[in-house]
Order: sequence, then C-alpha cells, then structure tokens
Amino acid sequence: MKIVTRRNFMRTVVYGIPSACLVEAGFIERKWLRLSYLRLEDNARLRLVHFTDLHYKGDKKYLSRVIQRMNDVSPDFACFTGDIVENTRHLSDALDVLSGLHCPLYGVPGNHEYWSHAPFAEIEACFKATGGDWLPDRAVLTRDKTCLIEGLSGVTRPAQMENQARLLLEQDTENELEENREFPKGIERILLTHYPATANRLVKMKYDLILAGHSHGGQVRLPFWGALLVPGDVDGYDAGLYDTPAGPLYVNVGIGTWHIPVRFFCRPEITVIEI
Repeated sequence: MKIVTRRNFMRTVVYGIPSACLVEAGFIERKWLRLSYLRLEDNARLRLVHFTDLHYKGDKKYLSRVIQRMNDVSPDFACFTGDIVENTRHLSDALDVLSGLHCPLYGVPGNHEYWSHAPFAEIEACFKATGGDWLPDRAVLTRDKTCLIEGLSGVTRPAQMENQARLLLEQDTENELEENREFPKGIERILLTHYPATANRLVKMKYDLILAGHSHGGQVRLPFWGALLVPGDVDGYDAGLYDTPAGPLYVNVGIGTWHIPVRFFCRPEITVIEI
C-alpha cells in the first residue's frame, strides 16, 4: 500500500490542477456549445439567432452541429457578425454547411474576411440562397417588412449608413422620412457590426438592437475578473448585453477560436433573441 505523503499530495495539486484546466480548455469547453436566451420586449414578435466568429478550419462535424442547434429553435432569421474563415481554402466548405440553415441568414464581414481576401460574391450568393443577404455597408428590409437590418463593415461612416437606411425605407414603404424624423413604428431596426466599439460611434443614431462579435469573450475568462485579453475595437464591450446611447448592444463570444485553440469559462455561444 502506497502512503500519500504531504509532498506527494502537494505535487499532485501543483501539477494536476493546471493539467486539468488545460484539458478542459483545449478539449472540452472549446466545442461545448451554449444556447443563450435574451428577451428584449414583453410582446416580442420576432425570434432571431445570433452567431459570430466561426474561424472555420475544416471541422465540418462541429459546424454542422452549430447549424443544427440553430435550426432546432426555429428562428425567423439568423444574424452573423463576421469572421467565417481565416484562410479562403476553407471557405467553400464553410459556406456549404451554412447553406443548411432553414431560415434567412444575414451577415457582415469581419477583419478576417478582409485579411484573407475572401470573395464577397461567393459569400453573398450563399447568404442570398437562404433568403437573407450579405450586408457590407448595406441595409435591407426583411421580406415581411417588419425589420430593417443594417450592416456596417467598419469602413463606411455611420452617417452614410443612416442616409442609406432612410432612402431604403422611403422606397419600400412609401414613407417620406425627414432627416431628423424617427423611423416608422412597427419596423425593428437592427445593426450588424463586427466591432463592439462601433456602438460608441453611432452619434444620434438609435437602434432596437445592435449585434457584434470580434471579442471572442477573451476566450479565457477568470471568475470575478473576466477576460484576460481582448482584441482592439472592443472598448470594454467584451461579452453579453450592454446599454449604449445608440441602443442595446449584444456581444456574442463566438463559435471558433483564434490564435490559441482554447476556451476557459467562455463556452462557444449561439444567442436566441426575442424582440
């Protein structure tokens, strides 16, 4: 019978706990999908799903599971806020899986779409085939004209998008909108942007919902501390719901990982939102 000495016990603790954390972060939590639920209005009319930052690297089984979980909640439409892939050699596979969504898919590019020189025409064709659209600095009305979805890439100034949105509504709803007039009631206004800090640049603009990604929630979060490290253009909006002058902002922590393939206290997330 082996006697457990104090020294052996301490050695087990010192080496065992970090090893267990590495296993949890790299092999368990990294693909342990979480459904988050958010209800913004008591009399909600729309149900949408928000996902972001796939950083798809070829794991078709995992991405198929993401799509199936979204189909299971029967949303009216889905919103994606950037970073499908890091390398375009994976793009065709990723788009093939995304086409399995059973609802319209609307989305905007993230920094990796630009860095990888992803062909926007292919992405747009995929998104439109679902009944949705690809919206780099564009706005579109849903088919039932209950929701105006706008996409900011970080290139166009918000004021330009405001003018485009007003023109679109005038054309499709036959409402003449003066420069400072509020948007018609009954139309939900949703902004898709990759960068959470965009919310601080929306001077005098109002949205019913702003959706963003990019932060990954830090990927590694500590209890009572939060994210250890986040990328730029986050401005403290690293995960969850925030009140901003432009409206409620929800920052999704994403599906994939970047740089280091780990997640710790930061499970990959699909958000179900009722508005």
